[in-house]
Amino acid sequence: MKTPASTPPNLGKIFFGMMFFLFVFAISDNPAWANDTLAASHSLPSGTHASGSELTVTTRIEYTGTLISLGMAVNLPYGWSYVPDGGDAPDVRISDTGDLEIFWLAPPISPVEFEYKMRISGLESNLSRQISARVLYIRSSGGELVAAAQPDPLHVSISPDLTGDMDGDGSVSLADVIIVLKTLTGTETVVKSESDISGDNQTGNEEAVYILKRLAMEGGE
Repeated sequence: MKTPASTPPNLGKIFFGMMFFLFVFAISDNPAWANDTLAASHSLPSGTHASGSELTVTTRIEYTGTLISLGMAVNLPYGWSYVPDGGDAPDVRISDTGDLEIFWLAPPISPVEFEYKMRISGLESNLSRQISARVLYIRSSGGELVAAAQPDPLHVSISPDLTGDMDGDGSVSLADVIIVLKTLTGTETVVKSESDISGDNQTGNEEAVYILKRLAMEGGE
């Protein structure tokens, strides 16, 4: 009596069975929060902003799901400062580097909209600056997440302070100090109203000292 040959396994069924198992496992291991999102944007009034003026940034954060912590870190250009306004803005802390740390004791309901103010440096000599912001948040699953506010970075057009621009090239540099020194020695005569620091309608020591101090401050960038 012959023994019937064993039936070879159906590899196709085994493969699809394994794929189905992995699919079900992936669904069970992929909770709803994994599909939650967070997006942030920031904007400012259009146009060119003068040196020394205040600037208001409007921020909007939209998210799905539940957050247990929400904050934002804002990187300010060198020499710029935060201006408290006493409004309904979230808590703001100024870091050792002068940047802003914005946070809420309890995350507000989405969408979150708020404004904060800063002052452009009164010695700003650049035509454009950048502001970058990162939203830091934690979901109930744990672990800190980061999202960049868009656009990243936010560009600011500036009307620079050209006080001390002796040669009229649109910037303040050592070349302007040289012009002042030449004026003091009588080899050059320059009297520009926007460069007259002391208001005596003359170019002299006050202008040289001002330009050197300004260059020293801007050199901290």
